[in-house]
Amino acid sequence: MKRILISVLTPFAKIWTCLVTHRWNRIWWLALLQAQTQHPVDASNIVLGAIEIHGTGNIRFGKNAFIYTGCYLETQGTGEIVMGDDIVLSRGVHIVA
Repeated sequence: MKRILISVLTPFAKIWTCLVTHRWNRIWWLALLQAQTQHPVDASNIVLGAIEIHGTGNIRFGKNAFIYTGCYLETQGTGEIVMGDDIVLSRGVHIVA
């Protein structure tokens, strides 16, 4: 019985993961990024996981950014990080201002 249920539910699990889980996770990570920065973050940006934000949070993002998990962004004092439109921040990117 268990084997039959798994075979029936597996396609639904894949659809659920693609349509619901991944989208909600992206919204969650975008909301966390917004909470850690001093400036609005456009909803067109896609955040795929946790980003380390340290310091003052004086960071500006343009539109249509694609941000992978594992990025490190830090601002201290009057330092500011400004990113334009259509950028990609890959895992391991480390920017300090």
